[in-house]
Amino acid sequence: MSFFHKFFDRFSLADNKRLYIYSFFVGIASGLTAVLFETLLNISQGFLFVEWGNQPVSHPDGERSAQVIHNMFHFAADGDPIKWYLILLPAVGGLLSGWITYRFAPEAAGTGTDAMIDAFHNKVGKINAVVPLVKGLTTIITIASGGSTGKEGPVAQIGAGVGSNLATKMGIGVRARRTLLLAGTAAGLGAIFQAPLGGALTAVEVLYHEDIESDALIPCVISSITAYALFGSIFGFSNVFYLPEAHSIRFIPVELILFLMVGLVCTGMGFLYTKSFYSLRDKFFNPLPVPMYVKPAIGGLLVGITGFFYIEVMGSGFGYIQELIKTNHSEITWNVVSIFFILALLKIFATGFTISSGGSGGVFAPSLFIGSTIGAAVGGAAYLLCPSLVYSPFGAYVLVGMSAFFAGVAHAPIAAVIMMTELTGGYELLAPLMLVSVLVIIMSQKWSIYENQVHNKFFSKAHLGDMTIDVLQDLKVSVMGPYRQVGITSSHTLFHAGEAFGQKIHASDLVLVDHDDIFAGMVSLRDVHFDSSDPLIANLVTLEDIMTPTVDALTPDHNLHEALEILMSSEFDKVPIVASLEDEERHLLGYVLYNDILKKYHEVVNPDKVV
Repeated sequence: MSFFHKFFDRFSLADNKRLYIYSFFVGIASGLTAVLFETLLNISQGFLFVEWGNQPVSHPDGERSAQVIHNMFHFAADGDPIKWYLILLPAVGGLLSGWITYRFAPEAAGTGTDAMIDAFHNKVGKINAVVPLVKGLTTIITIASGGSTGKEGPVAQIGAGVGSNLATKMGIGVRARRTLLLAGTAAGLGAIFQAPLGGALTAVEVLYHEDIESDALIPCVISSITAYALFGSIFGFSNVFYLPEAHSIRFIPVELILFLMVGLVCTGMGFLYTKSFYSLRDKFFNPLPVPMYVKPAIGGLLVGITGFFYIEVMGSGFGYIQELIKTNHSEITWNVVSIFFILALLKIFATGFTISSGGSGGVFAPSLFIGSTIGAAVGGAAYLLCPSLVYSPFGAYVLVGMSAFFAGVAHAPIAAVIMMTELTGGYELLAPLMLVSVLVIIMSQKWSIYENQVHNKFFSKAHLGDMTIDVLQDLKVSVMGPYRQVGITSSHTLFHAGEAFGQKIHASDLVLVDHDDIFAGMVSLRDVHFDSSDPLIANLVTLEDIMTPTVDALTPDHNLHEALEILMSSEFDKVPIVASLEDEERHLLGYVLYNDILKKYHEVVNPDKVV
């Protein structure tokens, strides 16, 4: 029994009270890691961009950490920016971060927040202790070298790793581990953005399309405030973005109509952002016949070329958002408005080049940049057309654009509103922020930038115990027919062909058959790391060589409760269905997924509503 268990037992503390104390310690640890991350990031940016590239790095006026560190090291650009250096820098950073990622923790590629969501729903709240370390290091390299990404993803994943591993060491159970995972996420976000309530709400809301993990809210608030206080004590307390004048964020009632226009444009651009993000990954970078660690370098080179024309799209873009907020309405022209739209489009693709190629980082900061430029473009256009109806074409519209865009692509309207007010101090805009965020979330139901989000608690494995199992016991597997077939392939398929097949159908687990559709076993491609460009591997290794032959299977006469139990205890995301378990050769009929069972359950208990 650990020291903490003995301590709590001595004072007869209830489990929920213990969880609150654990959350406090998670907040301290996450706050310290956020301080370390922010320090290393600003030092790296100072050397790579300012000292060696002669390119000043723009930061928000309220980002005290950058001011403290840059003053400490006296970073200063001396001379004209070195253009060729800035073009190649993201490629070199991408190559280095890609090599580190795929050498030590391949699962650290992509967005950290999405990985946290996946760990919560599908991995019983467990995060490999190596992943947050690799994630933090590679994101520092990516952002400091000009990659278009944000620091919130790795900070959230680092905090989540702190909470997850603390829970594992304490042996306090799966439910508590999931809660501390969210508490760590909230702490990282609350510290790095100086937004304690926004960080807590983001952690519990971003898990679902239409739900919130309310049970974890209090632990998240405790850890977030603790990390916020620790981070602020070192770097100072302030809103990240400075609003130069109070009147710059006021609005007149008739402007609510114009704010709705911002929401409509954000909806369309959010759809483009989400679809291009995953299309670049699945249709461009994944099929490239080069080693995985080289792909982030290719993405980085594309970012560098884009940044050659518009340097604003490199990095997180927070400094440019600050410039937008402070822009004077006298500077508005149609040419300026068109540049805002161009920057929004370029940032969409620069972010895809960076993260979809396997680079490391978060999508929150790029989302705010895109939303801010959309808001500035709509506000500027409205001012040019009807100046009497627009009170402040930049301050208010930039904030509304940021909130609306993130709310739409992340399905987190409450968190988006609170986060914007804490980032800027613009509480006077609560009404339009709420109105537009709700509009966008209603119109953005069919897409999300976080692919591991689930619809609601019903579709999360974390809440399996909340389901009525009796219903599943009364349903036979046969009601699921016709069974899925797309993830089935021959066991004699060469490894590199199987890998390509898996990428094509977006599946890492495959069901294998021998001749005459005889079930052979299953293979998980995510657990196998071969260099398929090696001719020896490409021509000799088959899926049969790396498959797991002893896999539990079901027949149509089994019930769905049994199918669910197999899925919950299996390393695979599919359960094969065979004609009979008695025959030596088991004829494969197909397979079912976890979501198939949940949807069937939902159809039975809610026959009038199909999700």
